Amino acid sequence: MLFCCLAVGAMVLTMAVAAWPDQKILFACTSTLTLMMVAGVRKSIIMYRSPPVMLYADREKVVTHFYNRSYREQGYEIPWADIVDLELVKRSSVGALSSRVKKVTIVLHLRAGVSAPPEISADRSTDGQTVHLDASTGTLRGERLLAALHQLRPQMSPPLDTTPADD
Repeated sequence: MLFCCLAVGAMVLTMAVAAWPDQKILFACTSTLTLMMVAGVRKSIIMYRSPPVMLYADREKVVTHFYNRSYREQGYEIPWADIVDLELVKRSSVGALSSRVKKVTIVLHLRAGVSAPPEISADRSTDGQTVHLDASTGTLRGERLLAALHQLRPQMSPPLDTTPADD
């Protein structure tokens, strides 16, 4: 991919230099395209070297950085105490050009009374009681991500009986 962009960029730059004396509009257009391609290659390299954080989890909380179909630096925290269950959901749908797209999400079912904004859900669910985390990309995905989240999730102990004992 990078090689193709560089090859096309070199051809466009050659056209721009060849067109300079006679056709200034062609030179301006090809120079602009060349600069845009260089900026795109630069952004691709940066994204490859340090991809955005999608999800963070520890023993206290899960933080999703997904918001409105992109990833941002500020995350949305969901404490483990608010999560009732974790579930792996695999779906396939028709994407662009009639190709099948496999979508894997981990669904966090939230306890009653707790809701999350729909913008943080990867499948744009309007149900505030569930949050869908993208599990189809990243270094951990699918079953491995679900297992890692289950390991981090604290074991919920049953509530202690606080009624006084009758003697």
